Amino acid sequence: MHCQILVLIDCSEESRRLAAAVAAQFGAHNLCRVTLAANISPSPSPEIRGKKVRHAQEALESIYDILLGSGIMARRRLVLESSDPVTGLRAEIDAAKAAERGYDFIVLGAHHARIEEFDAPCRGSLADQVIRRSPVPVLVLPLGG
Repeated sequence: MHCQILVLIDCSEESRRLAAAVAAQFGAHNLCRVTLAANISPSPSPEIRGKKVRHAQEALESIYDILLGSGIMARRRLVLESSDPVTGLRAEIDAAKAAERGYDFIVLGAHHARIEEFDAPCRGSLADQVIRRSPVPVLVLPLGG
């Protein structure tokens, strides 16, 4: 039986490289089936949304091409679009579970922490939110330094 992993990218070059490396490592020898996904936030206009979707598609395609060149098959999920990225991610996890191909874990990169303003409410990073709210284990890898 194959494990199923969801590799969530944020479309930065660093995230693309990390996702490709991790997906290749887990996908090697067909140990895991890899699904690549990118999240976009809602947009105020169709033009801006179109630009975000194209950027996410390009990011997914670049990683997919790297994996395919290494002999690793991966699925691509166009985008998870939600004002709350964790809600969009949760919808993807639920849909996969309903299709009887539920994810065993999620892989994502975390940028170095930024210093919060003393009097500003601290909501935490996306990685923090995913860790706290994911119904499956999460592997978080550092991006940057």
